[in-house]
Amino acid sequence: MSDLLYAIMRTKTACDKCQTVSYLYYPYYLIAFDLNIMKSKIKQNNQATILNCFKIQNETKIKLSFVTCNKCKEGKTHWQLNQFYNFPKFMIISLDRGFDCKNKMKISYDINLNLRGNCYDPNSPLNYRLIGIVKRLDKGEKEHYISIYFNYANNSWIERDGSNCKNIDSPLSHQQGIEVMLFYIENKMNINPSN
Repeated sequence: MSDLLYAIMRTKTACDKCQTVSYLYYPYYLIAFDLNIMKSKIKQNNQATILNCFKIQNETKIKLSFVTCNKCKEGKTHWQLNQFYNFPKFMIISLDRGFDCKNKMKISYDINLNLRGNCYDPNSPLNYRLIGIVKRLDKGEKEHYISIYFNYANNSWIERDGSNCKNIDSPLSHQQGIEVMLFYIENKMNINPSN
């Protein structure tokens, strides 16, 4: 199971004074993108996509103050990058708007996702396809969920809302709701029940 769901994140930290760089590697099984951060990074005229989120995550520096450098013992301002070292075969992505209900940024789902150039492990999976979505909608005090999944039997997308079930053309974008979970699978993996 760990081979399917887990991968490695790399944290790169550098001292502004002596430029010493250190790395920390740790496992992850869920990729969480804060859409409020993404909104501030994506230019107004650019189309927001899942691929954009990966690129922004790898390039966004986080400033760390009042942390003394272990080497020079003087530097107290550091910057940190949280970057993907590799990716799992089965990828779960969370898109979260938090409590910012005014954030209406529309983000397009990449049905086919190519992550080449977004990780450091040459043996990492890079090509994925979207197979399922769960949306948490804002219904006042009540939480409401909608699921969308790919039906391999008739090569179509199905949306389920409670007891209602219907075919849809394609789950193109995220604008409704507070949070969305996306489920991607590596292209090499075959889960077609007809085979």
